[in-house]
Amino acid sequence: MTDEQDNTGSKDITPGLVSTIKATADCSYCDRTESYDKPELAKAWMVGHILEEHSERLAPLANNEEQGDK
Repeated sequence: MTDEQDNTGSKDITPGLVSTIKATADCSYCDRTESYDKPELAKAWMVGHILEEHSERLAPLANNEEQGDK
């Protein structure tokens, strides 16, 4: 194995540490990106991030659904 690549094709960040990023989550509201080794973690981060940081954008959507139920 070289410093540049291991046998899986992953590029080493530092000697002995192999990058295992398999999923990224990109927020379209604020252009923030997070990287995770599992897709489930990326999805969970995105849901939590939107609820915490952009919940004001969800309020109009909830109001539209409530009006549609009447």
